[in-house]
Amino acid sequence: MKGISVLIPTYNRPKFLRRALTSVLNQTRLPDEIIISDDNPHSAENFEAIKDLVEQYKGLIKYWKNNERLGVEKNYSKLLKEANYEYIKFLADDDLLHPEALKLMEEILNKHEDVVLVSSHRIPVNEEEEFIYGIEATKPLCKKDQILNGKEVIRKSLIDLKNYVGEFSTYMFRKSLLDINPFYFCNLHFRANADWVLWMYLLSKGNLFYYARPLSFFTVHSEKKEQSNLNLQVSAFKELIEFIFNKKFLNSINIHLTLKERAVAVENFLSYLKLELPVKERIKITEVLLAKYQRDLEKSKFFFKESYTRPPFSIIIVTYNSSSTIEILLASLKASVTDRDEIIIVDNASKDETLSLVKKFIKENSSKNFKILNLKENIGYAAAINKGVEVSKHNYLAFVNPDTVLPNGWINIVYEHLKEKEVGAVGAISNQVIISQNILEFSNFAENIKEKDFRNYVDLINKHLRILFMKQSEKKKFLVGFFLATKKKIFEKVGKFDEELFLGMDDLDYSLKLRENGYKLILPKDLFIYHQGHVSFKKNKEAEKLKELTENTFAEKLIKKYGFGKVPIPEKLWADENTTYFTVFVPTNLKYRFMFKFLDKDIDFRHTAQEILRKPKIGIVTVTYFSSNDIYIMAKSLLNLTYQNFHWYIIDHSEDKEEFERLKKLVSIFPKEKITVISRKNLGYAAGVNFGTSLALKNSCEYIWILNPDIEVEPNTLLELLKTSLFTGIPVVTCKIKDSLERDKLQYDGFRADYRPFSDYPQRIHKVLFLSGANIFLKSDILKNIKFNENYFLYYEDNDFHKNLLKEGIEPIYTPYTAVYHKNKKESFLNSPTEVYYFFRNLIYFIKKEMNYSYLFDILINDLKVAYKQLFPKKRLLKSLVFAIYDGVFNILGKKELFPKYHTLTDDNRILKEYLQLRKISKVLALKKGRDYMFLKPRDFKIFYKYLADAISIIFYSEEKNGGKS
Repeated sequence: MKGISVLIPTYNRPKFLRRALTSVLNQTRLPDEIIISDDNPHSAENFEAIKDLVEQYKGLIKYWKNNERLGVEKNYSKLLKEANYEYIKFLADDDLLHPEALKLMEEILNKHEDVVLVSSHRIPVNEEEEFIYGIEATKPLCKKDQILNGKEVIRKSLIDLKNYVGEFSTYMFRKSLLDINPFYFCNLHFRANADWVLWMYLLSKGNLFYYARPLSFFTVHSEKKEQSNLNLQVSAFKELIEFIFNKKFLNSINIHLTLKERAVAVENFLSYLKLELPVKERIKITEVLLAKYQRDLEKSKFFFKESYTRPPFSIIIVTYNSSSTIEILLASLKASVTDRDEIIIVDNASKDETLSLVKKFIKENSSKNFKILNLKENIGYAAAINKGVEVSKHNYLAFVNPDTVLPNGWINIVYEHLKEKEVGAVGAISNQVIISQNILEFSNFAENIKEKDFRNYVDLINKHLRILFMKQSEKKKFLVGFFLATKKKIFEKVGKFDEELFLGMDDLDYSLKLRENGYKLILPKDLFIYHQGHVSFKKNKEAEKLKELTENTFAEKLIKKYGFGKVPIPEKLWADENTTYFTVFVPTNLKYRFMFKFLDKDIDFRHTAQEILRKPKIGIVTVTYFSSNDIYIMAKSLLNLTYQNFHWYIIDHSEDKEEFERLKKLVSIFPKEKITVISRKNLGYAAGVNFGTSLALKNSCEYIWILNPDIEVEPNTLLELLKTSLFTGIPVVTCKIKDSLERDKLQYDGFRADYRPFSDYPQRIHKVLFLSGANIFLKSDILKNIKFNENYFLYYEDNDFHKNLLKEGIEPIYTPYTAVYHKNKKESFLNSPTEVYYFFRNLIYFIKKEMNYSYLFDILINDLKVAYKQLFPKKRLLKSLVFAIYDGVFNILGKKELFPKYHTLTDDNRILKEYLQLRKISKVLALKKGRDYMFLKPRDFKIFYKYLADAISIIFYSEEKNGGKS
């Protein structure tokens, strides 16, 4: 019977039920029946909430209360069974319909017989019906109203793994076409995705009409309900696995996914998995996925065809105490090479069972294609490879580490690229390797498999990559030597491995030689090789020492090649574009610190040495604020500096006479001609630095060293910073900031800053990701053009200064060869209202000023939410956070007196009411009221999240309007 049945299942949401029902009764085309099935037999609240409407629309509304609870699935099924009309419109009790939804959807079903289902753009809202942005799956399926091919929509949805058509509340369908139970279909139980199953089944029979305008609104609850609990999330992912691989299910909706489409779906699945589930559940679900995927590939008869037209390979394996891994490698080789290939074992005088295991393998497998070179002493990796190449009989070579596992078909993938005349070497993707070759860059598998389990999935991962990236590759400047394939003719032409490189660096050297001879280095995107990583290093305590010696030998080789101070930085020699730090080559010996060339021009070392002997004057600028407890230690350390041609400018911002006199007394150990102490109105750290540097410039200081007052310096620090600047030509330099208590640990290393000290590690001079204002050394000329931004007052002015330097083409560097010690603040940072206010206000201002708004949602929202939770026990800190958000949004900058007039506020109920009313009209007008209410009730977390959402919304739209800049 033609007509519309609106079906509303409900349980225990009286407020939302009335809202949902009202949205139906407000339709421009009323339905022919509204059936409400109340699944809460023990409460009358649902009925009481809509009693007047049921009586008012008697005959239209049918209200049933179940005698016993049926559960969601049976309640939906009951409603569907009892519906009397052809057009079915489910509506969850917490969702809403646009007033024209029924009219518009019915018109389409009446007009187009080929349309089996009508859906629309839907918008997620919160409990107050406010839009929620950023849910990817709710973006419109198309830009204009149109008919879409049903099967194409299903296919897109399954590949992307996004419910594009929507929840039960989103669509209207023809009842006569539905002859399945979407909760139990194809012997599968669908708890979380039955709505998806229903519309896919229907669209397998016809087309979808999609309205690009929103006709429904579904509620996302802030509190944890069943729809978002962990068990349901796990069920949802298990059901998605069936969507991808269950052939019976796919056949039932008349869909066939190709291997490539299933592989893309797997990638999308793994991407969502890492975002949605905790690690433990993620790993379990991944194991289920991998088992299904493995069976699917076996049924699909996916395999690599061995090419008998390819030439044979010589596979060279250098072993040293490799008994724990060699058998696994040999087993993988057995499955992936032929008798035409040869395997050459070069053993570097192992002291364990490595060789006996190799011989046992040869005997058990009757292998005739092995050669064993049993060396009497460890001659190093490079020399051992050369020995292997000398005895090899084939042109195509593969150098394979003994702690690897190779997949079936690897040799064909390698040959596909290596056969090209211009290709000099081919590498592989792995799990234990630098980021440019790491599986992390190519697949989401790495995020969801435990490291030790990678070995079990080598073939599966490789098949997956093969399906995704068939014959695709990347050109590289460097290939890691855990696996390296090359040609013997090329190896001999460019020069064999340098035997002075005992352990490591051979791959860097060979990569460089290949490129210099015009050969390409190729990384196939469809070749994964498992690598356990540094097994021999772990067993041999001398290995790290040998590695360091080899790095120094390689440094000498590069210096001989390019000249001291003219060696291109490793980032230019071997790294991919935009790599900040290339970690593979890090010579740590002090004599190599200035071997690299950081600028296009050469450094005149003789002239530079004369500059150092000239002893240019340096101004040390320190801004203090009640810092007398720290200043004496700093003063003593400065007096012990080996470089003494400096003048210390102390700018005191305490605005307290007693503190100022105490400060002067403590630094009186300094000669008067070497120090200037000035008391000044506190206009903020940046203003103090700018004032101090202006004094230094007037006093003809050629360099400025900006130092915090809670710093202790090493005797060589100033001279080393000056040398670093002069011998690299870089005008802005910083160094290690160590912790004052845990003196072997760092607070800053050029890449990371943390008041919780972290471990030191070998480094060389490199570019920084950001500067720390506690310690910056620079040429004074720079400060004539680039000032510290005084809008910040406290915090983030150093980040801003760094950004301005980069805009002028100045890239600051970090030296690990000297250090300062910074006061340990892990117990006190962000522990005062002032710190909280300026830190978060300036974070907002900085992000708005420097980054596009896509970062805003990734960084800012998360940081502010985390801060609120961490500060929750301390009300004054929460109040500071609230004010920081408000002032950051509206660019209220500079020095700020906290809470000057707000203690007179008392009527929190009135202010809250005004805030909630205003925010429906204007977020901008409402935010001030929200701030006032949060001052009185800072622990009202529900209102805080509304306040934060409003603030972000204001920023988002103003940033969008301004093209991402404030």
